[in-house]
Amino acid sequence: VYPAGGNPGKTLDVVIAGEDLDDLAALQFSHEGITAKPKMREPGPFDKGPQPVPNTFEVTVAPNTPLGTYEARAVGRYGVSNPRAFRIDSLAESFEAEPNNEREQATETGLPAAINGRIETQADVDYFRFTAPAGQRIILDCLARRIDSRMDAVAIVYDAQGRELGDSRDVRYG
Repeated sequence: VYPAGGNPGKTLDVVIAGEDLDDLAALQFSHEGITAKPKMREPGPFDKGPQPVPNTFEVTVAPNTPLGTYEARAVGRYGVSNPRAFRIDSLAESFEAEPNNEREQATETGLPAAINGRIETQADVDYFRFTAPAGQRIILDCLARRIDSRMDAVAIVYDAQGRELGDSRDVRYG
């Protein structure tokens, strides 16, 4: 499920990926304040009307939806999928913009923010850029494992000159 969340009162496009997702017809959530409808595209020259964009839904989060983590399930030819996490958050949503695999290509974001990204290949590296005054405390909290992702994230913070200021890794060697 990408992105893996949104803000109350907003509508966003959500893309579903995985196995056995043929003929997706619906995306269901465990809270009635989160609704989805298939995203449609303009008809082609041989279509009889608007056509669904494969595996993509327009998700609307009602303004009164409580913050928290909810279940999302895809419905298609083979039934209903296992649940995946979908997080409702009050932080401004920021989305990875490829290419951002080099420092010079970093996706710009403001603070505070909920940054949505995804790893496309095993060796994918994503850079994000933000501005903060000297001495400001910044807390990075990666939810990957807590929202059922298989990603094993490493976060490294660099200054404008490329010097490492700090990192967070599961294992330290040496």
